[in-house]
Amino acid sequence: ATAEKALAAEFVARAEDYDERYPPTVVCHNDLIADNILDDGALALVDFEFAMRAAPILDLASFATMNRLGAEARRALAGAYYRERPVPFTAADFDGVVRLLRLMAFFWARAAARESDDPARFSEFAGEPPA
Repeated sequence: ATAEKALAAEFVARAEDYDERYPPTVVCHNDLIADNILDDGALALVDFEFAMRAAPILDLASFATMNRLGAEARRALAGAYYRERPVPFTAADFDGVVRLLRLMAFFWARAAARESDDPARFSEFAGEPPA
């Protein structure tokens, strides 16, 4: 319980930092997994259930988190998104938002597992606290 309280405090601090540093500037999908990207000759996104106005770093970090991208792949993702423009955040900033999303997934899964008839469905995120 003490470890979870420390994680909760970290989560709140990271969320407050995110709110201060990253104003919403674009529409973010927030669920960029393979099932939500269609390719019939032209790429299209579907399933906008979690879409919201946010900073691009949130969608990039969400994609990196859900697809378990390592540091090098995250750097490549940010570079590809911004193309010739400079990436407006550091690798450490990106890692911080990824950490925020991992914490959010951990607490969401813990709460969902308590309410579920099948708590094992949430074990991937609710098991061990994010490192």
